[in-house]
Amino acid sequence: MKLWQKISIFALSFFPYLVFAQDQATKAVTGAAKCGQIKTIANIFDCLTGIISASLIPLLFAIALIVFIWGVIQYITAGGDQEERRKGIQYIIWGIVGLFVMTAVWGLVNVLSETFNINFGIPQLKEPGT
Repeated sequence: MKLWQKISIFALSFFPYLVFAQDQATKAVTGAAKCGQIKTIANIFDCLTGIISASLIPLLFAIALIVFIWGVIQYITAGGDQEERRKGIQYIIWGIVGLFVMTAVWGLVNVLSETFNINFGIPQLKEPGT
C-alpha cells in the first residue's frame, strides 16, 4: 500500500468526528451575534470573548493536534533515515508542548474565573443537549 493511501485511510478514519463540528459552529455564530450589538465597552469584551472561546481556542487546539499527528506520521514513514525521524520527533514534542500549554492555561483561567465568580464564556465540555 502506498504512502498516500495510508494517509488517506488514516485521515478518513477521523471523518465521523466531524459530526460534532456543528456544535462548535453554533457557538461561533452565537459569539459573532454578540458582535452585532456593540453599544458599550462591555459588549466589545463580550464580542471578543465569544470569538476567542468559540473560534480561536478550538482552532489552536486543532493546529497543535495536527502538528502532533504530522510528527507521528513523519516519524513512522521515515524508516531508517535518522534526519527525518529527528524532524518527526521535533514535531511530536512541539505538538505535545502546545497541547499541554493550552490545556494548562485553559485550566488556570477556569480556576480563576470560578474563584472570582467571573463568567468569560470559557469553552466547557458538556453533554449535547444540556
